Amino acid sequence: MCIGENLAPFAAYYLNAQLSALYENSLKCVAEHPDAQSEGNHRFSALARFVTSAVSGQTYSVFIANFGKPELQFICNHNAVLKLKIESVRGPLQLGAIFVDILVPFFSQTSELPLPSHFGHTVKFDILNFDDATILSISEEKDGSKSDIAGRTILEKHLIKYLQVLQEAKLDTFFALPQTYLEVGQDGHDESHGPHAVFDHALAEHSSKIRMSSLRGVTVEKINEHIFSAWLACSMSKTPEVSDRNADWGPRCLVEYRFWESSSECLHFEFEAPRVNILCPEEMVLSFQIKKVQVLKDDGPVAEYENWKFTFLVYTTWTTDDSGVTVRIDFSRGYRHHPSLEDIPAKEWPDDALQFEHKQRIVDVLDGHYIEILQRIDFGLLYSHDTRWERVSGGPEPEVPEYPAGIWGNPELDDASKGGLQTADLGSFDQVVAISQESINSYLATLYEKASSIFKTWTYGRFFSATFKRPQLRILSNKRAILWIHLQEGSYMPLDGSEVPRPDDILEDNNHSANGSRLAFEIKIRMVAHHQLETESVEAVQKQPAFIAHGGKQGCQLQHITLDFECPQYVHKYSTINVGGSTRDLQSLLVYISKAYFEALRREGLHVIASIPTWPTGVGAPPYAMTTVDFRIHCDREVTRDNWASMTTNPPVLLVVGICGSDDMPSKDLSPSTMFIPRLRDSRLGFSHGTVAIAKQTFIERAVLVPLARVNALTTLIPEKSALLPGSRPLKLKTWFAIAGEDVQSFPTNWCCQPPDERGFLRYLWSHKAELTYRYETSCNRYIRDQRIVCHTENWLTVPTVVGQGPPRIQIDGRVELSMCSTETPKVYGGQIEAMEGDKAELLTRSARASVRWGLTFTIDAAASTVRVKACDTSTNSAYILEEPPRDAVQPGDHIEDPERLLRGAFPPNVDITDVLAEADQTGVMAEGAWAFLYPSGGAYRLGTPAFNGTGDLILELCRMGSPPNATKPNGSSARNGLKFAGASALLSKLRAPQSAV
Repeated sequence: MCIGENLAPFAAYYLNAQLSALYENSLKCVAEHPDAQSEGNHRFSALARFVTSAVSGQTYSVFIANFGKPELQFICNHNAVLKLKIESVRGPLQLGAIFVDILVPFFSQTSELPLPSHFGHTVKFDILNFDDATILSISEEKDGSKSDIAGRTILEKHLIKYLQVLQEAKLDTFFALPQTYLEVGQDGHDESHGPHAVFDHALAEHSSKIRMSSLRGVTVEKINEHIFSAWLACSMSKTPEVSDRNADWGPRCLVEYRFWESSSECLHFEFEAPRVNILCPEEMVLSFQIKKVQVLKDDGPVAEYENWKFTFLVYTTWTTDDSGVTVRIDFSRGYRHHPSLEDIPAKEWPDDALQFEHKQRIVDVLDGHYIEILQRIDFGLLYSHDTRWERVSGGPEPEVPEYPAGIWGNPELDDASKGGLQTADLGSFDQVVAISQESINSYLATLYEKASSIFKTWTYGRFFSATFKRPQLRILSNKRAILWIHLQEGSYMPLDGSEVPRPDDILEDNNHSANGSRLAFEIKIRMVAHHQLETESVEAVQKQPAFIAHGGKQGCQLQHITLDFECPQYVHKYSTINVGGSTRDLQSLLVYISKAYFEALRREGLHVIASIPTWPTGVGAPPYAMTTVDFRIHCDREVTRDNWASMTTNPPVLLVVGICGSDDMPSKDLSPSTMFIPRLRDSRLGFSHGTVAIAKQTFIERAVLVPLARVNALTTLIPEKSALLPGSRPLKLKTWFAIAGEDVQSFPTNWCCQPPDERGFLRYLWSHKAELTYRYETSCNRYIRDQRIVCHTENWLTVPTVVGQGPPRIQIDGRVELSMCSTETPKVYGGQIEAMEGDKAELLTRSARASVRWGLTFTIDAAASTVRVKACDTSTNSAYILEEPPRDAVQPGDHIEDPERLLRGAFPPNVDITDVLAEADQTGVMAEGAWAFLYPSGGAYRLGTPAFNGTGDLILELCRMGSPPNATKPNGSSARNGLKFAGASALLSKLRAPQSAV
């Protein structure tokens, strides 16, 4: 035993010597003390003979087993194999020689002892943990070979009890190798603490070659399948430029890797898929099978070696929770090269100094730079399986019903999603369209059902043919998605490479079956302009509704959100493979699907999942048309290929965001907590296709308030100035519209936003006040007359901001108040007031005030595939109220007129809103038929129930075009394009109370 030597073999020999001595003691006990064999006293003889009894009903049986010498073979520094030979078994089982292998964890423990200092103060023990032992195998020897035995279950029960007896007899504790042996550090010794002992059983020649076939329900083959999928994904990535010394080989490093040792020399590796073997819950053997390695210089290869295998011992962590099992390499604890498990063909290894040097250089690269690359690409994730995804793996999810009119009116609407829509914030975007994951899958299913769809059947010459189940897609938050292709029936010819065959290629005649295979691919989602599509795709897309509606319009440019089939990443852990067990079979199937089938989908335009028409700024784009557009994947949490199955609520949403009338996209993004999709409490009851959200400044303030400014012009009264002159015609009031005529734009009547009311509803105000004052004085009159006329118009518009309570009703309440006052004051001459008629020298004041109140309600509703703004409550009339009659009866010739009569004569009996609705239609308030500004794959949406949320944005639910429309009608009679105002007497009881601010 020398410094730097692995002392584990000596430790194993030392421990087995103790075990052997204890076994010899047991043999002697059995031979000399028959009483020691009784069940209650057998701890002294258990290593040599074990006796136990059992009672089953009326039957009493005795089990007697005679053992040969036991042996411990160490696998690693955490587990050993206890090898038992049962020479004979008597009792219910009559067996000959039986061989048993039991995996036993062990640990070391140091105890302080009160000994003189020159003896040392610590003693180290190795303790076997029989409680967690696992029986690996039970076999008997027949004809020179070992085979399983009959009655294994019964024997296992007795062996478990046997281990308990060994533990009770303290036969689980042994002295470790004395601490006086030298512990070898990197510098060869430990100067501060003196000599110690270090062992590495896993690297020792004597270590057991027994490997665990599974752990925590995960087989080693499952782990290697996961590793193989990672290797296969690397094989499908592009090869970097070999002459580029700064090229990133990370994405391809499991298959191919190039390391430049100097400016002129490099090593080029080609790998088979790595494999692992489980040593114990803490360690694994990681093997790299080098298919070929070349030692290169600028002028070409210097040497080439094939079929070398290098192995490393790595530490692992196993994590188990409700979602499944995850196995990772813990690189932070280090790793060790395992030379004893290397496999280097002898024919390539003559006693040559150059080849020895090459081997050492290869080991140094693998042991250093290559492991660093593996850590960077997260190769340490050896296995991950989320049991929740199996609902997808087991087959297509059950059909979820679609509600033709949307789900907002459903009593099962989730309160959280309703509240989320109520507080949704569009940021600085003019329009946000949210498309649910369920909607994308729904339209994929529609395309699948078409008779000629290659989603359903597809062939590739004589090489491949398949009938598919409908595809399924899961959106991830990094602008990617997982797409499942499920082969109901399929057959293929195996390939010898990674390229699809040409029509004249000759392959094996026999077809292999792929029935029931389900392949998962992670695919990028990207947006491309129509002119960037490939020629074949353009021809297919031109047959879709989006191009039919907008393709020929001048200035219109279609943008397409597509699945990028150029570099799909195969995801093995979410796939179900029913092909031959060879790598060649799986790789052949992947080549046909990822290269040939996906190319066919692209040519058919089936990679397009949404199309958005856009217009350049300043070309007279239709209302709500987006001039700048982009897309987002929106979710309140990061969703990746590893955790998507745990997102049972609020899966990611595809958002199309845009600006109307500008080329500048806002820099501020949407809040991750914003919700755009309504959902039911139980997702199995139905789903929503999505929503269209139009910003308050775009819809209410541009499309609604601008046309409704005409109502202000129609209802605002202004007194004529000329009516104040003596001898002129009687006082008259005119509407603002009558004064301005067609030049109403010169007389703005814009609404102004006000603080919300007590319900949180949006409020807008139009207020106009016209005040006329006139003093009349002549030498012929003995008095001075002051007249004042005030006409005050206030219109309040209230927008309900509540989601999920039916069509919103926009209410307008108006009030026009006319007040008049006339004051006569006697003249003053030389300090004396001149007497007036009737010798009355007092001030005479006459005043009166009247008002008219009116109301109008608009509703925004969806009916017959159309969203309309229409007037309701058409029976609502104006009410005239004489609030302050004149002190004296108003008689002809008096200097004050009847304000109620003036209002009745001036206020329009019919506020005609035909032009208002027509203008609203031109500004896009109404959307006839399909929603014209976003189209799903191969179809169209229509707009469902509208609502205004808490910030005043208009939100409409997307529904499948062609579904039965929402039959719900708003309260009240059928709307007309006009509002009529009748006398107040019959309707005073029906009048709405005026707004508090009026």
